[in-house]
Amino acid sequence: MFFPDSLKSLALIVGLGLSRSFSTLLFVRACQLAKSQRIATLNYAQAVFGYGIDVLLYGYSLAFIEYIAIVTVLATGAITFVETHKQAKT
Repeated sequence: MFFPDSLKSLALIVGLGLSRSFSTLLFVRACQLAKSQRIATLNYAQAVFGYGIDVLLYGYSLAFIEYIAIVTVLATGAITFVETHKQAKT
């Protein structure tokens, strides 16, 4: 079992748990309101945003394969959004 070693660690763990719970509720609501194909691509985009934070705040340098993964995630997300938009018009 995990026990936080300080009050700061406990606050971070509680904050993370609360934000994760809130994001899960928002994700479920989004699935009720929009097409699931559009919402699913946003899950993959979270990884891209995570990489962006690592690069900007912590100076992480990306490997070539990570650039390919980012482009793939963003491209497939864009294609999915365009295709579901076309389907909604017809």
